[in-house]
Amino acid sequence: MAPPMGYASQFAIGSADPVDQRMRFTTENFQAQRQQLPEDEITGSASADLATVRYGPMSYVGSVTLRPNAVEWSYLLPWILGGTPSGTTYPLADTLMEKYFAFDRVTRAFLYSGGVVGRATLNCDPVNKLSVTLDLFATAENAAYSFPTLSLSSTTKPFVLTDSVIAVNSVTVCTTSIQVVIDNVLTPDDLTNCSVGPTSYIRSGPRDNRARRRGH
Repeated sequence: MAPPMGYASQFAIGSADPVDQRMRFTTENFQAQRQQLPEDEITGSASADLATVRYGPMSYVGSVTLRPNAVEWSYLLPWILGGTPSGTTYPLADTLMEKYFAFDRVTRAFLYSGGVVGRATLNCDPVNKLSVTLDLFATAENAAYSFPTLSLSSTTKPFVLTDSVIAVNSVTVCTTSIQVVIDNVLTPDDLTNCSVGPTSYIRSGPRDNRARRRGH
């Protein structure tokens, strides 16, 4: 049997299950995690007592990097910013939008629910298309998902540096690279004795938005 090939992987998001919007991506590392709790009891030995090992709450965290076209951005920006779009305007909102998202990793597909964007990092330079890395959180995992048959949108192209216009006080500014970071500053909520992991994520501080450029 031929080994699984990474190029056959797929990523999609949606407002419900099944997900309905497939997207191009370059890398992802999303996974379920459980942190081992501290083993710092004094036992009269330099070795840890493996019989007392315990683990903390389950969490579903990781990132995915994409190079979206205009159609794909129309789905991603409301997820990142939280607001309801009006035309080509995508406003910020205090409450973030939750979505389902799924990875088809060739040998197995995974669906995640309660998905929110903790941070989005946009990058563009002369030799690369505009990319965005999404740091994602989810509240549940289906590790036996049946990934739907979906097509990629090809009606528009990804963006490049020369598509951008930057103006400061109505003066056009030239740049060799752009980086924009939108940090929603999320922290797990509802970590109680009744849950194996967070059932939602809340802000632990004001949203942190930053932009950097290199140029003349």
